[in-house]
Amino acid sequence: AIRAPNVIAAIGHFNRISMWVAWEVVAPASAGQRRAALEYFIRVAEECHQIQNYSTVLQILAGLKQNAIMRLKDLWAELGARPRRTFEELDAVFVPTGNWRTARELYR
Repeated sequence: AIRAPNVIAAIGHFNRISMWVAWEVVAPASAGQRRAALEYFIRVAEECHQIQNYSTVLQILAGLKQNAIMRLKDLWAELGARPRRTFEELDAVFVPTGNWRTARELYR
């Protein structure tokens, strides 16, 4: 029997959302559609952050930081200044080092 079924379910949900985000960015055939998807998910993460839905922010960031996305250098180079800045700001806050110290200090 599974000892912590709710924890296992929560982890599975997190992983499914992260993989879905990554898939939605890499799946389009054209570079313009991939850029639009990347910008869309950055905006969604920003909105989630504003409404304090930090779990979804983390899920989106995990999807966008997967190797399949991060190695698309041309895609990131085409990203506008504002979405890039938003991504970098969110990424700087949600860093797991120090038991999420940056996020905990910011949201006291």
